[in-house]
Amino acid sequence: MTKLFKNAKVIDIENEAFFDADILVEDGQIKSFDKVSKFDGEIIDLGGDYVLPSFVNAFMDSVTAVKQNFEIDENRMSNEAFKKNVVDLFLVKNLLAGACYFNDINITKVPVISNLEEYTEHSLSNLSMQVAKVGKRPFLKFGQDIESLGSVDKLFGKSAPVLLEDFGFLDRRPIVVGGNCLEKDDLEVLANYETDFVVLPNEDGRCGRRNTNLISLLSKGFNVSLGSGASAEIDFFAFMRQMLANMRFMFEDKLVLKEKDVLKIATSGAVLGFENSLEIGKNATFIVVDARESLYKNVVETLIWERSKKDVLMCVRDGEVLQKNGKIFMKNVPDYDTIIVNLKQ
Repeated sequence: MTKLFKNAKVIDIENEAFFDADILVEDGQIKSFDKVSKFDGEIIDLGGDYVLPSFVNAFMDSVTAVKQNFEIDENRMSNEAFKKNVVDLFLVKNLLAGACYFNDINITKVPVISNLEEYTEHSLSNLSMQVAKVGKRPFLKFGQDIESLGSVDKLFGKSAPVLLEDFGFLDRRPIVVGGNCLEKDDLEVLANYETDFVVLPNEDGRCGRRNTNLISLLSKGFNVSLGSGASAEIDFFAFMRQMLANMRFMFEDKLVLKEKDVLKIATSGAVLGFENSLEIGKNATFIVVDARESLYKNVVETLIWERSKKDVLMCVRDGEVLQKNGKIFMKNVPDYDTIIVNLKQ
């Protein structure tokens, strides 16, 4: 099936620029960016708005987000129909925020290991064998505060990364969630394995945690993606502003992290095992963002400092429109208002 998305301003993140294009899509892939005068198939006019790769929510826990942010009776939380509405709600929240890719651990059922200080050596050994049987990359949620790291060190007589190494978790190509308080020696251990990171700026801010040192992670070559974690609100533009402000405050240097660096993190699919880019021959997965006038000459600065989730006009995945002007087009997924009504019943 062939479609034409006309009149787009396609963002080139690396060069912090854009070019005018008509995006020809065939069988879910980008065929060309050439201007097209005549076309017989479906035409979607983007009206000169920005087009950029979809945001990627690499780690989200919708059920925990509802538990922590709303007064929900525990009996309701255990109801499967209620959980389904919760999962649908956060799916819609991601699409409204511009994320066509989202890893809700309540859907993907990936192994998540947290609270290492609550385990024994015997239980860690059993858990390691379970992770090996599942065959999926485990998410290791640890190192988010000094107290938990100290508890692990005191209990096992070794640092958390060395503990995870000893029990074989690092051999499973793990994805570290947070790692806010990990020191240089900890990162050196993790760098010896195929370790990736997911940062949770909004959850960190809500919990009053130290910010993950993005500069150290990027300098050591780790793949880094962005996640909403157990946050109830999802706004990738706000997340990116948080990351920039945090790093610039920490290092007292405005140039320590550039706008394009955090935009790359927000749109990176590397942690989840895929490439997310707007190139000929690649999947036609992108979002459309309002291109109204800006105080900034730099388009990437415009996106980060002057836009929010309310400016996401469309989400397209593999050439299919999933969301347009707040209306959801995914099959078997109710609209936002319907989900809210179902949750209140």
